[in-house]
Amino acid sequence: MLYYNSGLIGLPVREARSGDTVALVEGLIIDPRSFTLAAFQVNTGEREPSYLVADSVAEITLRHGIFFTDTDAVSKLSELPRLQEVLNLGFNLLKLPVRTSGDEKLTSQKLGSVADFVVDSLSFAVFQVIVKRGIFGSFLPELAIGRGQIIELTNHELIVEDAYAKSPEPITPQKPAKPIKPQPVAKPQTAPEPAPADTASE
Repeated sequence: MLYYNSGLIGLPVREARSGDTVALVEGLIIDPRSFTLAAFQVNTGEREPSYLVADSVAEITLRHGIFFTDTDAVSKLSELPRLQEVLNLGFNLLKLPVRTSGDEKLTSQKLGSVADFVVDSLSFAVFQVIVKRGIFGSFLPELAIGRGQIIELTNHELIVEDAYAKSPEPITPQKPAKPIKPQPVAKPQTAPEPAPADTASE
């Protein structure tokens, strides 16, 4: 299944056997070397954050949460040296500037920045990035750029093949529908009653 990053934030993290909730998802840690999900940063109610390594995830559902089977799956960073290596890279996919590569005829074009991304729950690969246009392109729709169209990825920018390239594979990411806010009903305006006319004294 494919899931938006924004749809996973706030999901409960649960022990598969008991169904008990032990934490809530606060963020996704992406390893830029493989462009995959390394771990979920979770909140257990303590000041120090904890982490659920992606390999320990048994199942993900938007209705019930993220399930794990290993009792030691949710751990502190001091217990996860490999994850510490990923965090030391200082990579953050969200808000990362995105531009085209350009060639001999075309100059590089700034497209905007990463507003969201889609993760495959089976391989934990980042399948697609959603790019929000900059100030001058705010009236344009967001761009959906597939993994295969990304040429280079650094801590400072994401370089893609084409500004308007679309993913060759259809995707159906799982994302909760946004609730519709009820619009206040305007009260009908009533015409003011005419003031009583002055009567002359007889």
